[in-house]
Amino acid sequence: LPRHVVPIRYDLRLEPDLTATSFAGQETITLTVHQPTSEIVLNAIELDITSAQIKGDSGPARQATIALDAPLQRCHLTFTTPLSPGTWRLTTAFCGTLNDKLRGFYRSTYKDERGATHSLAATQFEATDARRAFPCWDEPDFKAVFATTLVIDPALTAVSNTTIASETLEGGKKVVRFADTIKLSTYLVAFIVGRIEPTEPVMVGQTPLRLWAVPGKGHLARFGQDIAAASLSFFESYYGIPYPGDKLDLLAIPDFASGAMENLGAITYRETALLVDQQSATHGELERVADVVAHENAHMWFGDLVTMSWWNGLWLNEAFATFMEMLAVDAWKPEWK
Repeated sequence: LPRHVVPIRYDLRLEPDLTATSFAGQETITLTVHQPTSEIVLNAIELDITSAQIKGDSGPARQATIALDAPLQRCHLTFTTPLSPGTWRLTTAFCGTLNDKLRGFYRSTYKDERGATHSLAATQFEATDARRAFPCWDEPDFKAVFATTLVIDPALTAVSNTTIASETLEGGKKVVRFADTIKLSTYLVAFIVGRIEPTEPVMVGQTPLRLWAVPGKGHLARFGQDIAAASLSFFESYYGIPYPGDKLDLLAIPDFASGAMENLGAITYRETALLVDQQSATHGELERVADVVAHENAHMWFGDLVTMSWWNGLWLNEAFATFMEMLAVDAWKPEWK
């Protein structure tokens, strides 16, 4: 993407409808414009962007002409008069589909103990699928602060990267506002909405740590929570840098494409990579859960706090987390050798 317009902050409000498998959204992106321009180019795909306007520190808001370039997954916003260098606020309204592709903002389904089917909405943005959930500068070095608000059915629960700042009721909906993140790459933003239940939090230093699962599976969380707490503590000590988030949630998602995803503060997992019955599991199954959990926690620093500037550096991100997972699990269970 062009570099003369840079996002600083996203104020993002999303309203997923699990029954209609769709979502509506609006966002205000605070931008720095570095040189005069009459066009802003950002990423978007499979979104219907219904309006876009920009406002500076003075003067009225200016409407943009919206053009989507689907092959390049880009959105071009054109203004009749150039934007001068400085700070601007770009506000867009859009809607999209909770897809069944396991990427972007998607729908996951599962059956409960009685055989009834339930839906939840989850995200998988790495590498380039945040643009399916909201228009954004979807490249790893465009780090920005994210302030997310999720508007949901009151019967459901919402989790995102940070702690909940406020929860209110508006027009029969639950409005969950989350605290600001640290500066993050778009691929690490996450939101999960559904009937999910947490374990009791365990404190690791200043950080509350919980595991989440669909109802009826919470009893399988103990082992994962133990290695999560042990490895988080190990990495804080090893790196000499405090954990960069304000809480840590590990979420077992029924339909999940990869093993796990290192979203800051809201790590998502395939159920088999996080939930395990310690009594009946094989050693190999326990070792896999321990390795994956430690690997994702390692990423909270290497990947999330420090991020490769482009995707060709991903091997280093992953190789380092794989090395660190071995170090942490070895410190936790030296008898495993």
